[in-house]
Amino acid sequence: MKQLYYSWRAMSGPGNSNAIKIISVALGLLMTILLMSRMALNHSFDTCYDNHRQLYQLWMQYTINGNTLDRQQQCLGKLAGAIYEELPEMVVAATTTNRNMGQGLFRGDTKFSEKAIAADSLFFKTMGIEVLKGDPVTDLAQKDVVYLSESYALMIFGGDDPIGEVLKYNNEWELTVKGIYRDLPDNVTAPHKAVISMPTLWSRERGNYSWNGGDSWPEFIRVADGVDPVELNRRINEMLQKNLPDTESLQLVIDAAPLTDTYMSNDEVRRMDRIMLVLSLALLFITTLNYVLITIASLSKRAKSIGIHKCNGAGSPTIFSMFIIETLMVLGCALVLMVILTLVFGDMIKDTINITPKQMLEPSRLWVPISIMLIFVLIGGIIPGRIFSRIPVSNIFRRFSSRRNPWTRTLLCVEFAGVTFIVCMMTVAALQYHEVMNHDLGYNPERVVIAEVPGQTAKEVDAAYNALRDLPVIEGLSASYYNPVWGYSGMMVSDNSGNDLFSSRYDDCINGYIDFMGMTLIKGREPRDDNEIAVNEEFARLMNWGDDIVGRIVPESSKIAKHPVTVTGLLRDFNIGGFFEEPMPYLMFYNRYFYPTMYLRVKEPFKQNFLQLEESMKELFPAYDIEFSLMEKEISDTYENVRQFRNATVMACVVILFITLMGFIGYIRNEVQRRGKEIAIRKVNGAESHHLFSLLIRDIVSIAVPSIIAGAVAAWFTGKIWLEQFTIEVNFLAGYYILASIAVLVAIVLCVYVMTRKIVNENPVIRLKNE
Repeated sequence: MKQLYYSWRAMSGPGNSNAIKIISVALGLLMTILLMSRMALNHSFDTCYDNHRQLYQLWMQYTINGNTLDRQQQCLGKLAGAIYEELPEMVVAATTTNRNMGQGLFRGDTKFSEKAIAADSLFFKTMGIEVLKGDPVTDLAQKDVVYLSESYALMIFGGDDPIGEVLKYNNEWELTVKGIYRDLPDNVTAPHKAVISMPTLWSRERGNYSWNGGDSWPEFIRVADGVDPVELNRRINEMLQKNLPDTESLQLVIDAAPLTDTYMSNDEVRRMDRIMLVLSLALLFITTLNYVLITIASLSKRAKSIGIHKCNGAGSPTIFSMFIIETLMVLGCALVLMVILTLVFGDMIKDTINITPKQMLEPSRLWVPISIMLIFVLIGGIIPGRIFSRIPVSNIFRRFSSRRNPWTRTLLCVEFAGVTFIVCMMTVAALQYHEVMNHDLGYNPERVVIAEVPGQTAKEVDAAYNALRDLPVIEGLSASYYNPVWGYSGMMVSDNSGNDLFSSRYDDCINGYIDFMGMTLIKGREPRDDNEIAVNEEFARLMNWGDDIVGRIVPESSKIAKHPVTVTGLLRDFNIGGFFEEPMPYLMFYNRYFYPTMYLRVKEPFKQNFLQLEESMKELFPAYDIEFSLMEKEISDTYENVRQFRNATVMACVVILFITLMGFIGYIRNEVQRRGKEIAIRKVNGAESHHLFSLLIRDIVSIAVPSIIAGAVAAWFTGKIWLEQFTIEVNFLAGYYILASIAVLVAIVLCVYVMTRKIVNENPVIRLKNE
């Protein structure tokens, strides 16, 4: 109890920088906990399913003419069912799903826009999701059936029983609610709030459900206990070869892998995971060592009180325990501040780190904050405790002047390196985000609004098209099946002998689409007939056509082109799906049918005219709740992870700068205290102020320069890992690293100048009068 009392007295005494300690510890540990909790959340994806270790996802990997493509989650429709039927001793359940169901269930005129998927009758058994009401094996084998999650049913029907009620999918298909299932948490790779029976799609001939193409079905299997994954995959690929069409140029391999590996198998996620680990460790140790630095900086002030304790019988273990208790008190106060900050800035934390306070405090992840705080107490309490417990008792009888302690210089080196690392990473993240958001896309998304226009027939959609074209707020409009932001479906391109050459992206577009989108037509014209196409530069390169492109014949290919087509135009390569992939081959087919998905370019002033467009749509289509999306917004959403990483580094940079500044101020004060008489004597002997500034700054710079270089080099290696995901990078990146490092060094020098200006300019008699 005495140690507790004396520790509290020491904390509550003047001049101990407790407010600075608490604030810096709270900010640093909170940021560290957020980053590491996000990492823990990443590694917990898909663990919510019953017996999740037995749940596997199927992956496909094509090899075309010796060129192996990336693994893909979209599989052949018949695959999962064939595995279940032919390997019953190894696979106890299997399911095929379709995630391209959009968002739109209607009850009357009210639209509910939660994610829906389609799945077959063994979906819930395979996935291990608890069904609260219904018999999914029977129900999902019928068409026009939907199962709702518990929260979705409550949202749509309130407290009423939803079983037997009818909803409309996209105001087209009537679906009967036959069951309710337990909600899934946020950390799943395939979130959904509604499951539509697969026969609903089959009965309407939606999708290619066969062994010949149609690889657009995410599929899962549940394996029996004790199944060897290697043997499982061998048997699956044996079965595959019996069912695949015979082709020499195209090979396919199936890989069944645990579903819990799916999220972390993403290169971007793994890359971000490594970088967050580096950032969080840097924050943790800088926060902890900064606390140590501030505590050690008070050595000269607290030496006499330590000597008094020793005179009264306190041994080194007692002094040591006092500093452990003091560290726990600081941590307790910091913890209260952390809770307040989390409650106040919860939305900003979610937007920046993509984790909520509730997710952070999940029981399965409580080990993260507990471990971080334990590390802080061990390091932050042990180092000062050892140093202060060794102070000799004789200090009570004489004036104590601390010597230059190697601990302080080491800690300062770590802080300078950490600050440089974070500042460089923030600079790179901000510049790269600006680069991808402003780089030329090869098309113009400015003021383009995407709308799903109602209509079941070509005549109905044509009528909607003509009505929209005449609106005064519309500058232009067009339509296509896909768009370059969403990405495109693929098709195999074959030679004259029917051998597969490569996979190309494709789209169906109406007349005028190229001009509307602002794409560049290098040669020829856009297609105007079913037997005409336009291709991009990458397609022509893969076909080895050279400069002679217009007029070339592309043989009939897969299910898309039922007859040979003639190339009428060459498009300049444009970006597809963001600057994460190299240019892809692309085919543009003509189709006069005006697709329900239309693209409207709104006149300036955009905001005013967009509001007018919404009103006009309500007047033109009063029976429909038409939703709009902005193409520029969808592009920015593509880089959401990049934006979050930029914001996280900015937040980390602000926190570390504050923490380091507090520690650095404490260090400078200690240096001023330690060298005050030396400076006074030099002034008496004729030293000018600028000589004294140079003396003090040179000492700090000798520590700062190698630390800054080390931090910049670490940032360069880490930044290189992060930039690997992009196909474009900021120009002159090395120059920005150098500028960021120089900025840190200048800030350090300015801080020294401001902190030492008073002692350099004061009367030396003040420092020497007691001698």
